[in-house]
Amino acid sequence: MLRRVVETADQPCLGVSSIYEFGASRPDLKEINAVLATSFRGAVAARVRDAQREGDVAAGLHPEAVAEFLIANIAGIRVAGRGGADRATLTSLADMALRALR
Repeated sequence: MLRRVVETADQPCLGVSSIYEFGASRPDLKEINAVLATSFRGAVAARVRDAQREGDVAAGLHPEAVAEFLIANIAGIRVAGRGGADRATLTSLADMALRALR
């Protein structure tokens, strides 16, 4: 998942851009982002549980907290990519996020 984020980090992301630009000031966007965030967070948490069963993520970590951590890192990588960070820097950010989960 993070590899794809790195590969596309220089491309626009409507979700990150709308949150970055408007925050919670626009109720219409806030509602859309909340619905999508709930779905995305649930999907990431499910994958974290799979990774815990496979031994790739530490068993003692709370899957929902890990999902929030990963989503925050995804947003950060996307902002860095849009800001011109090179592929090596973006890859390093993704690698550090994944190392934190072991």
